[in-house]
Amino acid sequence: MIPYTSANDPIFWFHHSQVDRLFYTWQVRTNCYAGCYHPIDHDPTITKHTPAAMWQYGEWRLPGHHWSDWMYPWWVRPRDVFDSYNSLVGYNYV
Repeated sequence: MIPYTSANDPIFWFHHSQVDRLFYTWQVRTNCYAGCYHPIDHDPTITKHTPAAMWQYGEWRLPGHHWSDWMYPWWVRPRDVFDSYNSLVGYNYV
């Protein structure tokens, strides 16, 4: 698929709906909603020898792999959409 046309394919929606459902199922089963699980923003295992690591904000980081990194082109962070009940997404499974 060429860029920005995948959303026209019904399989795209089926796949992403399933990913969202699996994540919601995990949240319900573990009783883990916003505030209980936070991937680390500062990974001490990333060094200058880590492939693709960059020096940012005074530490070695893998851009785009952190809880607070902005996702291009949507300019939203993973932490902003983690909880399906109280997120920017605004949906709820019933």
